[in-house]
Amino acid sequence: IECARGMLTFTKTTLLILLVAILLGNTECKFKITNVKCHSMNESYAKFKTCRLRAVRRNTNELTIYVKLLQLPIDNVKVQLKLVKRNDYRNRSIYEYNIDGCAFLRNKRRNPLAEVFYNFLGLQSHSNANHSCPYNHDLILDRYAIDDKVVPFIPLPVGVYVIYTYWETDGVGRANVDAVVEVNDK
Repeated sequence: IECARGMLTFTKTTLLILLVAILLGNTECKFKITNVKCHSMNESYAKFKTCRLRAVRRNTNELTIYVKLLQLPIDNVKVQLKLVKRNDYRNRSIYEYNIDGCAFLRNKRRNPLAEVFYNFLGLQSHSNANHSCPYNHDLILDRYAIDDKVVPFIPLPVGVYVIYTYWETDGVGRANVDAVVEVNDK
């Protein structure tokens, strides 16, 4: 298995959490994204033309993100995801996960946890970032419908969470896309 030591530890922990969730059986929760913020760290590299979450129905929001890439081609992308519970006095991340975006899109089976979430979210049908590197075009996530989904495999307590994402290319931080998520009982 070719993986970093920290990633292997995370995978074992995650598999243990998933196993406990399956055995308990009553771990379903409903989540709702209430806010999204996009920030470019270098406006000469990439600009967010659109970063919008809008309500289309009572239980459904649509997310649209348009990133104008100014230095092409992009042939390596690293993404760091962090899940933090809001108003937690310790402000520790509950989950932290690093993904080599180009390697993942080249062969999704090498990263099974990321593949589960990627397939569950169905991003490939709403985004033009659904192929492996290099990227020679702007990145668009167009009207991605987010309804109050019931998620059976994420054992989280009820509360408000923030998903922080940090995007880098060539070892340099380029952007943050962060989302506020409310988790409720189903």
